[in-house]
Amino acid sequence: MIADSLTLATLSPESPHWGGIGTVYGEALNLDWEVERRNLLHYYERFPGFRGLVALVEDEVVGVGWGTRTGPGEWLHDRVAVQLGAAHPALQDAWLLNILAIRPAYQRRGIGAALHDALLAAQPCPRALICTRFENGTARAMYERRGWRYFEPACVINTGRARIVVMRREVR
Repeated sequence: MIADSLTLATLSPESPHWGGIGTVYGEALNLDWEVERRNLLHYYERFPGFRGLVALVEDEVVGVGWGTRTGPGEWLHDRVAVQLGAAHPALQDAWLLNILAIRPAYQRRGIGAALHDALLAAQPCPRALICTRFENGTARAMYERRGWRYFEPACVINTGRARIVVMRREVR
């Protein structure tokens, strides 16, 4: 049973599990880890409120999640502000759950939910933002079950690679 062998460990550049994250990025997100590693370090160093966790099953990295406080100059914040206005309440004192990814062989076993819940419990802000591919109904359904709501009107961003939908949630 996965729940019995699941461990969540803190993610930082000094983490002994850093190398295993590349497999998650490649398998779950189809992203180039070398490019994304630089992006992750950029967020870690530049934006306050960084919280990250890796999901381990028998010491193997099977998932990763991380986020930071969001504000002007952060990619998603700036795109949401263009659509909804920088003064929108959901953008004020908010934390962005930037990545939540589970390797396909480990999906639908509660690992994503465990990572999600632990990250939101540890983040420092009263509200949070998340985005996912518009077509990813499985992820969207999990977020909806966990209290995430769509903006009205919907906030959909075309990244050039995919359309993403942005969701919001009051945390505290």
